[in-house]
Amino acid sequence: MMTLQLLVPVITYQAGKTDALVENIAGIAKYLEADVHALVHVPDFPPVASALGNMMLNVPSMVRDLKADCRSRAKVLVDAIGQRLAGRPMQFQTTEVMCFPPELGDMAAVHARYHDLVVVDLGTSASAPGAAEAIIFGSGKPTLLISDKVEKIDFDHVMIAWDGTRAAARAVKDSELFLQRVAKITVVTVTEEKPLPGDDPNARLLDYLSRRGMSAQGISVAGGRFNPVAQLLQDKAKEIGAGLLVMGGFGHSRVRDFVLGGATNSILKDLKIPALLSH
Repeated sequence: MMTLQLLVPVITYQAGKTDALVENIAGIAKYLEADVHALVHVPDFPPVASALGNMMLNVPSMVRDLKADCRSRAKVLVDAIGQRLAGRPMQFQTTEVMCFPPELGDMAAVHARYHDLVVVDLGTSASAPGAAEAIIFGSGKPTLLISDKVEKIDFDHVMIAWDGTRAAARAVKDSELFLQRVAKITVVTVTEEKPLPGDDPNARLLDYLSRRGMSAQGISVAGGRFNPVAQLLQDKAKEIGAGLLVMGGFGHSRVRDFVLGGATNSILKDLKIPALLSH
């Protein structure tokens, strides 16, 4: 059986709480029986052109101290993940990358193309959502968003947000690494929010999953202009006891040209349950 490969960007610049990241990565790796590759980011900054600025602030020294501090924090975090994975068959490796902080997402997206799944913790840094955007729309691989707001990760019940679009279809296909392991699948279609393609797309997806040997149930929820789709989907997932939301990512792939879909943008800003996004 093929061993899955997880990529985990480790953000060290302006990083906040990371305790939950260690436990969550270990739990996800165990659940998927996957190898883990930690992509450790050490921030780099362009040299200051002003000689006076260098004399006044000693910028090179500040940058060296910042890099050393980030490397120190990364070592603690990486060692903790390694200890949690010790004694298990999955392999664990690390790669250090140096770049200007806003460039991390694009760099991680390139590394992600050689992995099966990227796991991004949105709670570790204020820059994590921006990095996640670049990975979702630039990697070509599914991205699992997690957060320290989630007390316990449990993937036994997966909820698929389905609207019959290309992005949603891609997300369903990419989520099969979870769907093949779960006990329960629920397909949710949001009505009254936008026109849905074809005739009863919910029933057609249920039929597709059945033919793939996966049993699922379908439900519909009413949307509307005063019910943000991302909030509606996450609230419904929590209501039915789902531990993972699967949805398509809507937007453009160039960072400066992002016109994110409302649901995608809201998920990145306020993640309440783990969500797997594909584009």
